[in-house]
Amino acid sequence: MGVAPRAGAGMTGLVRFVRLVRRSRLRRGSALPPARAFVLVAALWAGASAAEPARVAAQESATHVLVITGLSGEERFARQYREWGAALVQAAVEKHGVAAGNVVWLAERADVHPSVRDASTRANVEREIRAIAGRAGAADRVIILLFGHGSFQGGETRVNLPGPDLTGKEYAGLLAPLATQRVAVVNAASASGGFIQDLAAPNRVVITATRSGMEQNESLFGGHFVAALTGTDADTDRDGRVSLLEAFEYARREVEREYQRSNRLRTEHAVLDAVGDGRGVPTAEAASPHARLAGTFFVGS
Repeated sequence: MGVAPRAGAGMTGLVRFVRLVRRSRLRRGSALPPARAFVLVAALWAGASAAEPARVAAQESATHVLVITGLSGEERFARQYREWGAALVQAAVEKHGVAAGNVVWLAERADVHPSVRDASTRANVEREIRAIAGRAGAADRVIILLFGHGSFQGGETRVNLPGPDLTGKEYAGLLAPLATQRVAVVNAASASGGFIQDLAAPNRVVITATRSGMEQNESLFGGHFVAALTGTDADTDRDGRVSLLEAFEYARREVEREYQRSNRLRTEHAVLDAVGDGRGVPTAEAASPHARLAGTFFVGS
């Protein structure tokens, strides 16, 4: 629930300003004519009134982060997902300033790390997304990050969870109540490209590790995306923050370099959709709508 603006907040500053002007005029021996005083007061009051809602909205906006790590299948993946989840949760709070109560991690098992809230079952994922939708303010940001093994069968994209999986279309249904919030979904799993079409919507950024469901080999994108959000190398404009665009571009470039260093044919091509057209782009030109929208989406405030 939002906090109501403090009554008379804009007027308080206005009264102080007018008093200062009056004192200055009196010290110089000239009084402010009534007509000019009225115009000055009216103009300042209009400016203060217009600025107040924006100030209150900025103070009230918050970020909600949901990290989902799915089935590992092998110990090396279990260790990898555990490290990524722990790093993201810590960075969200300590680096990006997200309230600890707004950061949730669901993992393959609830006991893999003290920061895990619960197992990443279908029911728990549904519960947490609905909980976010229930508490998020209209101006809040919601970021959901998925890591694991993906699949594409029968035209449906999934990330493997303990027990029944959720399809991309089912995630879209869960996100439907978040129509006014800025929402970002990062699917770093293999075969994740179908999420671009499934989750496309206005006011939403969707990032996938692959451009289609047919790119089903192990994805390298996730580790580099985590490094972008937990480190400083992705902060290309050196403003002390990392936008989703910067994180995407950093991870994409690092994946390319890794394949080049190992002299392998690249089997994953990350894409981003920030305009809701469901097509996605492999890179966002500086002046494009994709860059403008994803470049102003930050994990923290």
